[in-house]
Amino acid sequence: MEFSGTQKEWNQRCLTSSHTQFLQSYEWGLFQHALGREVRYLVGSFDDDIQCLAIKYPLMRNFFYFMCPRGPVGTPTQDWWHEFFQWAQKNGALFTRVEPSDIVSQLSSKMKHVRDVDPAVTRIIDLETSEQTLLSNMHQKTRYNINLAMKKNIQVKVTSFEDITEKEIEVWWQLSKETAKRNSISVHPLQYYKTLFTTFPYISLFTARLGDMPIAMAVHVSFGDTVSYVYGASTHEHKETMAPYLLQWH
Repeated sequence: MEFSGTQKEWNQRCLTSSHTQFLQSYEWGLFQHALGREVRYLVGSFDDDIQCLAIKYPLMRNFFYFMCPRGPVGTPTQDWWHEFFQWAQKNGALFTRVEPSDIVSQLSSKMKHVRDVDPAVTRIIDLETSEQTLLSNMHQKTRYNINLAMKKNIQVKVTSFEDITEKEIEVWWQLSKETAKRNSISVHPLQYYKTLFTTFPYISLFTARLGDMPIAMAVHVSFGDTVSYVYGASTHEHKETMAPYLLQWH
């Protein structure tokens, strides 16, 4: 099942699917490898138009499993699933975990549903519609808060991958920790974000400022036909400015 093509060929296959999943991109595998995880690029022997980025995750002792996030790409047959499960077992995995973007058409008789790792539900919005249509589909309070943030003179800056600085990463980390503490949620370690911001080329960092003060940030990934909102963080200070609403609108 091992893929023997080039990085460009792998991504070209990904780009043929609608709502393109960056978690199946070749570069996401490189990022996972930079984190110290083993990554395998797989295609089927018979269904070679189906592909799957599989990441090795350790368990207790020497056990491990393979994870296929938001994949595989394409619509696998039962034969493909059988080959994939056999491959994982042959390579020593205790089990395999897949989170297809189209779960209805990709079920296998050997699967069982467990708690999701990635978000269980993703809202998909058509960005080719007019701004007026996008706004009209929002709750009235959301539109109000966007306008309020504009009146409070909140400014939004977008930094592309090649221009993200160490200072911006540090600000992101501080806002992430504050957000996590405020909402009793967990965040990745600082090194995870440093690696992400320096190795994954499809990433952008949005920052909402009040004067010179960053008060909200968001991480977006643009890959194929889809822009994905991945992470967000904000400070509790100046919450009355509704900066996160304007940030998301941008």
